[in-house]
Parts: sequence; C-alpha cells; structure tokens
Amino acid sequence: MTRRLIIGGVATAAAAAFALVPTDSLRVTRPSKPLFLYLEPVIAALPLLAQAGDAGSEARWDELAGLLSTINGPLALPANLKAAAAHADVDPEKRVRAQALSRDAGEYVAQIDYDAYFDSVGGVGTKGGARELQFAQFSAGAAKAAAGRIDQFLRVMPGEAVSAARERAAARAAA
Repeated sequence: MTRRLIIGGVATAAAAAFALVPTDSLRVTRPSKPLFLYLEPVIAALPLLAQAGDAGSEARWDELAGLLSTINGPLALPANLKAAAAHADVDPEKRVRAQALSRDAGEYVAQIDYDAYFDSVGGVGTKGGARELQFAQFSAGAAKAAAGRIDQFLRVMPGEAVSAARERAAARAAA
C-alpha cells in the first residue's frame, strides 16, 4: 500500500513538472525557410481581409467565399502565421506572444465564414433581412479583427524580416 502511494506521488509530481515545461521548448524542429518567406503571404493577405470585410458587410457571399479560398488556399494564412510564430529568428520572449496572436488571427479568419458558426438553413439571401444582417456584421467584424491581430503579429516579428516580406509582396502585387 505504501509503495503504491509513493509511486503515485512520484508520478503525479513528474506529471506536474512536465506540465510546467513550455511547449515551445519541446519543439524538435523549427520552420526551415527564411522568416520573410512565411511573412510574405501574411502581408499579402491583409488587403484580401479588407476586401473580405467589405464583401461580408455588404452580404456579397460569393465574393467572400472566393476571397476566403485564396486566403486559406494559395496564401495558407493560418499555416504561415503558425510557422512564422515558431521560427527560430523570432526572439524567444516574443515567440509566446506571436503564437497567441497567430492562433487568434487564425480563429478570426475561420469566423469570417459565417456558415461555420451559424445554423443557416437555406440558400444565400433566403435567410431573411435580420438574419442576413447578423451574418454580414459577424463576417465583417471577424475580418476586421483578423487584420488587427495580424498587424499586432507583424509588430512582434523582427523588423528586417517584415520589411523584406513587404518588399516581396509589393513586387508580386505590381507584377
């Protein structure tokens, strides 16, 4: 009986000690590409988020769906946010903040699609004026909140990486 209590106590203490280890320090590998390559699609997504906010507020659902497919598809915004937040070039003290901001931004991007959060039976435009307004306000608010979190995220990132990413994003947009 005493031996079981001792083993149980040691196991509990070990589990508690392991729980105190930051998850980031357990990461075996870090993203391998230069940080600015992860930040470039994040910066390229900002104007699309502004367009998504406008499309959402005006209940242009087809346009909003197209913007979301670009944001989540080719730009892979949530994945690039996560990779940039975990990058070795990010100061370890800022990494925790960056990871929290990347999670928040990813959640807000997911919320832009009102269909994922509301029980919306029926086709687009058939839900009634008040419901349609509620969906529009929700989508527009989520897009604005996502852009705000991304702005905060970029302020946490190293300045030279953000500058390089902005230059590359501007060059691609001009081409």
